[in-house]
Amino acid sequence: MAVRLWGIEFARFADDQATLLGSAAQFAATHQLPLTTGMSFTIGIRHPPLATFLLIPPALLSRSPVLASAYVALLDALAALFVYAAARRVAGRSVAAAAGLLYALEPSAVVYGRTIWNPDLVPLCAAVALWGLIEFWQRDNDWAQAAALFAIGCAAQLHPQAAALLVVWLAVTLAKGRWRWPSAVAVLGLGVTLGPYLYLQISSGWADLRAAALYLQQPKQLDGQALAAMMALFSEQAHRELLLPHDTFLPAFSMDPLGWFFAIALAAGLALTGLRRRGEELVVAGCFVAPLLAALNHAGGVAPHYLLALLPAGCILAALAIAALPSQALATAILVLVLGGTAAAGIQFKLAVPEQGMSSNYGMPLRYSVEAADLASASSGPLYVSNRDQEAGVFGYLLPGRQKRFDGRYTFVLPPGQATYLADSSVEFAYGQLTERAASPARTVKTPGGLIAYGLFIALDTLSLPSPAAAGEGISGGPLDVDVGHAVRLLGYDAPELRAGSPSPVRLAWRVTDAHGPIPDDVREFGHLVDASGRLWSSNADFRGYPRPYWEDGDTVISSFALNLPADTPSGGYWFETGFYEPISGQRLPQYRGGQAAGTAARIGPLKVSGRSPAAVAERPLAVLGGGEIALLSVQRGADGIDLRWQALRKPAHDYTAFVHVLNAQGQIVAQQDGQPRGGSYPTSLWDGGEVVDDPHPLSVAATPGLQVETGLYTFPDLRRLPVDGTTSDRVLLPLPTS
Repeated sequence: MAVRLWGIEFARFADDQATLLGSAAQFAATHQLPLTTGMSFTIGIRHPPLATFLLIPPALLSRSPVLASAYVALLDALAALFVYAAARRVAGRSVAAAAGLLYALEPSAVVYGRTIWNPDLVPLCAAVALWGLIEFWQRDNDWAQAAALFAIGCAAQLHPQAAALLVVWLAVTLAKGRWRWPSAVAVLGLGVTLGPYLYLQISSGWADLRAAALYLQQPKQLDGQALAAMMALFSEQAHRELLLPHDTFLPAFSMDPLGWFFAIALAAGLALTGLRRRGEELVVAGCFVAPLLAALNHAGGVAPHYLLALLPAGCILAALAIAALPSQALATAILVLVLGGTAAAGIQFKLAVPEQGMSSNYGMPLRYSVEAADLASASSGPLYVSNRDQEAGVFGYLLPGRQKRFDGRYTFVLPPGQATYLADSSVEFAYGQLTERAASPARTVKTPGGLIAYGLFIALDTLSLPSPAAAGEGISGGPLDVDVGHAVRLLGYDAPELRAGSPSPVRLAWRVTDAHGPIPDDVREFGHLVDASGRLWSSNADFRGYPRPYWEDGDTVISSFALNLPADTPSGGYWFETGFYEPISGQRLPQYRGGQAAGTAARIGPLKVSGRSPAAVAERPLAVLGGGEIALLSVQRGADGIDLRWQALRKPAHDYTAFVHVLNAQGQIVAQQDGQPRGGSYPTSLWDGGEVVDDPHPLSVAATPGLQVETGLYTFPDLRRLPVDGTTSDRVLLPLPTS
């Protein structure tokens, strides 16, 4: 219990936790039974309301998320007692003590056991089910059988993967040949917990049943994901991965000493139960194997929390393996070493969370969000919250009715008039926008080490701040005037430097023109880089950014796209395509220019990408044009015409048009092609000094003796050719290459 309660104020608290507590608080305020928790499983099924019911006791006392987190931690501590009780029935007190201690200190059990989340209550249900099945097997206790059935039913409501434990219950029931009325009471109890959910299904035409059927029809794959998730669960990976930077994850089977211990101990424990064939040990093995086998053949990914039902049985199996060692002294030494190392790692993790949590996968610790809400509660007017989408509902719960939030990783919002901002400092884009415009926050929430977790920027007059759409005032790439769905107007863009192999920022300014316009209630922004043929080159994510329910007329928004371009992207001109779409159907919002339909994606460019270019050659160029501005390195016969190779000796001052004319023996043009380099996709004004550029020109001409090619550059529309240095000519004349 102490392990779980120590530092509980730094527990994880994000959108799912806020949603669950919000549903419990809603019941406490209105006494209306919830039909669901307000969330859905990844397979598209809405949660039954059991998790909400379990959170009602603390909600009746207080809205404090710290109290609710402590309550959940106490519930998980009960799981350790049931693990002890089950192991004692199986192999006596020493094995029970080992199993209980392993569960109490196991990193995943501790991390998940301190978090308000429906899957995190599965281990308690699994432990109760395991104890009940063993008690029923040994003593024919019908109420224990009923308790196991009820616990399995609850676990399945918390996460569907736990329903695999029902196979073990059926196997034990059939082996014992006993089915008494207490189990009917358990079924009735489950019906009571599911009653509101069943009403929801009936009133919605069994929508979740149809979603489950669709999921079951999806193609399955048999691979090692479930085994990798299982080993992540029984290792230090929960600690290591949570402290990695946001959205950074360890590879599968990233084993550590604790992981190797459990891998060996679990395999040995399963082997022992198979050899000894004792009924109660087989029950333990079944409760471990059944959920694991159910996850091996899967339609989607398998995350470690899907397999939390394995923890109680796994700790007992590991304890049985230790107890089977021939030397008691060796067994004790191994157990002490494992427990000591695990406890030390757990302490180190908890000491690191207050300083590292907010900038890692762990997320913003609860205490800082509570303190930030207290600071913001003293301000007046609308509060604009900048945090990650994973924490979207945090201040909706802590400050109900006050917040207008946006995902500060990608978005910054400037409403008309005054605004107060509460910003997560680890969300660098929006926090940087605020510090650029307001210098420093009026008040801050800091970590014990002095790092800023949240900054509160009070009553900023956004009308006096630099306009994000004005040239030279933050968005300087160029103006735009694009109407999106008669609700949004694109104002301008900025693309300071696009470079292959590294995230390249493009910023887009837009304004809400009609917050209640004829567009869907949920829209996402996209921004991708394409070449002249329309091929997609960037791999950045789309985002919701500024959720539409918060929009108001006149809101100005800056969206930031970090374009991830492959390292082998060729240097050249590319186009940034951007717009909005409805995420379920994928349908893009229409766009208009000058009142006329203009497709569904604003096309901005060409924009320069610095990437892979041909290497400069040491040979003397064929010619130099424009007073040492551009050199012609080669003229070759290509598959579709004539290929030129240029080199910018300094950055070109204009957009030049290249001409390629094929002349016969009389000097008459028999074929020609004029155009900006690469079909207009890479204008010379984008070239850098020293850069080599291949420029193909499609021409269809037969290889006839005596043909020549003349080429050069000119400006448009005055058609003035660049002179060839060292000559009086404005063209380069060469024999037509044969290859």
